[in-house]
Amino acid sequence: MCISVKEIIYKQASKKNIGPCVAVQWAPKSLDGTEYFLFTGFGSGKVVSSIMSNDSIVPMSKVSVGSSLKCLCAQNDIVLVGCADGGLRLLQIDDNGCFDPKPRVWERVNGKTGPGISSVCMDKRSSANVNTNTNRKSILCASSPS
Repeated sequence: MCISVKEIIYKQASKKNIGPCVAVQWAPKSLDGTEYFLFTGFGSGKVVSSIMSNDSIVPMSKVSVGSSLKCLCAQNDIVLVGCADGGLRLLQIDDNGCFDPKPRVWERVNGKTGPGISSVCMDKRSSANVNTNTNRKSILCASSPS
């Protein structure tokens, strides 16, 4: 028989006008697995980065993406955010988990009447080419009607 124990390591107080939490993703910060980034996205369009270290979570940075957030995906030094307006945002993060305050925006990637992006996935396939010294990263976006 397996007995599990639940422990709250961080509780965010409710804030006015931030909207419901709609997406959460952990990403490794350190190679030894002792520190992690936590990215949290809200219906108001805010994205918050935090760092978990030594069993505590410390908020580091927040940014508004300008549209209601539907999904997010983090890998390496970027966070991709799918939004209700059909746009895709790319957020750069530094080693401390702080966002670049100006996200890169691809508006309405599914056309003017396209639905919001409800799923974003990054596939970390690198194909190093010795002759050109390049690495390739594939990015896949999937959407569904809103």
